[in-house]
Amino acid sequence: MSSLKLKHKMLGLIVFLGILPLAAAGFTYLSLERQAVAERLAMQTKAGQTYLERINGIVYAIVMESRGIYMSSDWDSAKPFAEGIARHSADLKKVAELLSGTVLEAEAAALSDARRSFVEALADAHVAEAALERAIGERRY
Repeated sequence: MSSLKLKHKMLGLIVFLGILPLAAAGFTYLSLERQAVAERLAMQTKAGQTYLERINGIVYAIVMESRGIYMSSDWDSAKPFAEGIARHSADLKKVAELLSGTVLEAEAAALSDARRSFVEALADAHVAEAALERAIGERRY
């Protein structure tokens, strides 16, 4: 280092000080890009949480409607509750589709399993409804 002339040392210092802001700008850009990705994931997660809260409310409403059916003494008094279940099931399907659009890749498999469970439960509900109609037709209810 002692063999370099003063002008070479000054030139090296100027080049180093010129490169330093460029490196800082590059790191700032990377940081802002990562922050944007983190914000997008946070918003996606928040939207998913909102949809899950709506799904929870709809499932609660379906359970309450089914309790109304269990408490009914005949089909005429149970029919409004059954219509409520059908209406809430349609709402549940819509919200589940909205949730599918916001689900993170890491949670896609869990959502797929939940969807299969819902379809199975809906099929069981249709079987129970058919059995109820048959029992009413045979006056066994």
